[in-house]
Amino acid sequence: MYQHYIEKRGVGSAYGGGLIRDANGDWVKGFAGFIGSRETPVDAQLKVILHALRLGWELGKPRVVLETDSLLAVKAIDEGEENHSTIQNIRDLIRKLPWIVEIKHVKGEANQVAACLANEAAAYEATNYRSNVIRQGIYNLGKPPPEIADILNTKTTSIATWAILFLLISPTIFFTSSTSALDPRWAAKKKRMSLKVRDMFYHAYNNYLTHAFPHDELKPMSKSFTDSLSELGNLKLEHLSEEYKGLALTLIESLSSLVIMGNITEFERAVYWLSDNLAFDVDVRVNLFECNIRVLGGLVSAHMLATDSANRLGQRVYKNELLSLAQDLGQRFLPAFDTPTGLPYAWVNLKYGVMENETPETSTSGCGSLILEMGALSRLTGDRRYENAALRALRKLWSMRSSLNLLGTTLDVETGDWIEHSSGIGAGVDSFYEYLIKAHILFGKDEFWTMFQSAYLGVQKYFRHGPWYHEADMRTGIATYWQLTSLQAFWPGVQVFVGDIAAANSSHREFFYVWEKYGVLPERYLLDHQVVHPTERYYPLRPELAESTFYLYQATKDPWYMEVGESMVNSLNQYTKVEGGFASIKDVATMQLEDHQHSFFLAETCKYLYLLFDDSFLSGRNYIFTTEGHPLPVLSSWHERLPQTYLPSNWTSFESIHQAKRTSAMSSRICPAISLNSQHPNQQIESACHVLDAREDHRCLTDEDCGVDSMSCRRRTCSIAGYCGLWLLI
Repeated sequence: MYQHYIEKRGVGSAYGGGLIRDANGDWVKGFAGFIGSRETPVDAQLKVILHALRLGWELGKPRVVLETDSLLAVKAIDEGEENHSTIQNIRDLIRKLPWIVEIKHVKGEANQVAACLANEAAAYEATNYRSNVIRQGIYNLGKPPPEIADILNTKTTSIATWAILFLLISPTIFFTSSTSALDPRWAAKKKRMSLKVRDMFYHAYNNYLTHAFPHDELKPMSKSFTDSLSELGNLKLEHLSEEYKGLALTLIESLSSLVIMGNITEFERAVYWLSDNLAFDVDVRVNLFECNIRVLGGLVSAHMLATDSANRLGQRVYKNELLSLAQDLGQRFLPAFDTPTGLPYAWVNLKYGVMENETPETSTSGCGSLILEMGALSRLTGDRRYENAALRALRKLWSMRSSLNLLGTTLDVETGDWIEHSSGIGAGVDSFYEYLIKAHILFGKDEFWTMFQSAYLGVQKYFRHGPWYHEADMRTGIATYWQLTSLQAFWPGVQVFVGDIAAANSSHREFFYVWEKYGVLPERYLLDHQVVHPTERYYPLRPELAESTFYLYQATKDPWYMEVGESMVNSLNQYTKVEGGFASIKDVATMQLEDHQHSFFLAETCKYLYLLFDDSFLSGRNYIFTTEGHPLPVLSSWHERLPQTYLPSNWTSFESIHQAKRTSAMSSRICPAISLNSQHPNQQIESACHVLDAREDHRCLTDEDCGVDSMSCRRRTCSIAGYCGLWLLI
């Protein structure tokens, strides 16, 4: 971007110009013209940047790197005052629209064509100022002026080296492939950040060992402990056992993180301590869901890591002690499933089973998110009881869905009746959706895919509002609560699994916007008022946003996600790190701390941030991470059939000039509930304009590989990651 000034009649006039090139350096579009009079240099250049961003947005490109030869303008955007209208407009464009923008400074000689356009605009007015044509503002150019043809024909080396798939915009906006893998600066940054996350993990882990082990969790501010497994999900702190002294919960949760960070020595030491000391014959009432994902999942995952030849234990022979512990725990879960419906009680005593007069109320996630851990336990032991119990509960839960394929939040396990009909993708339901798609990947069972497909479409149709997700009544689909919950931040990661990258990116940006607004992600955020919830203002070191950031980076290799991760790491160190570990935040408005370091901080938050910057653990391997972040290898021997991409059954044929395609609701966007049959108003059909993407996995090389959106009838485009999506309207 080039800024030119001339003096005329004692009044300074500002002019600007720029252009858009394709990957070969050829002209696409340009702009030039009058910026204003009495403008400071920075103000004038900010206005040209604003115009360039608007032009880039109109082109519908999801990622923009804008280069300008004004270092002051770049600093003004980063650090300038809030009440500056142009700066605020630029920030709004960057933050509130679903795209990725990076603004950087380059030397003026890198902008020769933009400089010529600005000079041409100034020269034009110098001879035609009485006509006041240019003074109407900046105008866009469909064709290059002849004066700059020679410069355009000179392709610079830097332009020629950009990846073919992405558009270049120069004054400079351009879209680039992931050069981070080849750029030594990015490699150095990834190394530095991975070490920083490693330091975070060991600061939390070592303080736990020093001040809390073998109890469950660390209280970092008082440097003491809490035996919290009996308290998880127990808001009223009822039926607490005086005998319970902890099960080394944080140590169990840390096992897979130690392996991922390459510390096999400490992993081995922890495995043998648990093998010799852990026992579950304890009089303690635990939440089935929490104990399953944290303890059973941690043990099963660690057993599979311990038997992996890459992590060979050397001090003594490993005799499957962790698997034996996992099986013992799984057997203690089974009494919870002894109900008229097959839906398990939310609570079970590890020594005595289900207590007399136990509450029959449980959550959708509580009885629908057991299949990964219990299924893996059955596959490892050959005892089908665990998987059968979890599968029976899941099938019963799915049979209770509404005609809209929605489920409620809480239910009665004895009667099979819903208690709370309002639902969403947050607390009480979240991992139910996550486990449907992950169970399909892990076990290859078509049944899981069929459930997930219908559930996913229901969510996208009735819970989604733009990039946000509200709550709605499962019976009617009518919105009930307009709020963001921090647990919802897992959803973009789930969307990555089905290739819905554009929608995942859109929602992820909104979550990160709230993170940046407060420094961390509050537990609840009111969408209609854009403020934090009056009571649920805390941040307990949750991992969901880091998890989705990791998955999106894996799918796109876009270095912007590493910048998101860096911001999160810096915030965690700034606001939550204390001498004795990492503390939860009680109020995001004041950053008042709470004396609790949750075990999932080591199991998930640190793990996903580390994998974002160092994914060497995943090289040549295929894992599914449980909802608690414990890796389970995807094994062909566990599969009824290998997972593949399926087309829904409700497709119809659509003829076009170029190709015959199938239309489907499962193509990143969801068909609206439109009825065209007056005799059967309840019979919903798909939009007639919907054209499926050329490939079933939604991958693309050009826009021609993408179809037509069912909801808006707009042509979908190929993203920078090579996925079809509706980037302009998401």
